[in-house]
Amino acid sequence: MDPVTLRTLAETAAGLGALIVVGMAANILALRALPDGDVPECVRARIQWWSANAATVLCVGAALALSGLAWMVVV
Repeated sequence: MDPVTLRTLAETAAGLGALIVVGMAANILALRALPDGDVPECVRARIQWWSANAATVLCVGAALALSGLAWMVVV
């Protein structure tokens, strides 16, 4: 593959990972500040899912960002 293409893929991976990290950090903070009584019944299942899985998605995003940055150094 062309080095420019590899560099672009690495930059995209790092940017996407950083976006995931910022989004999941905001999600975790918002879920901690959210009182249970203020949540409509129709979204409680989604909130429970995100509460259970936000840390995992945050770790995946951090790994993606770091691997993209490492890949940029190599390429």
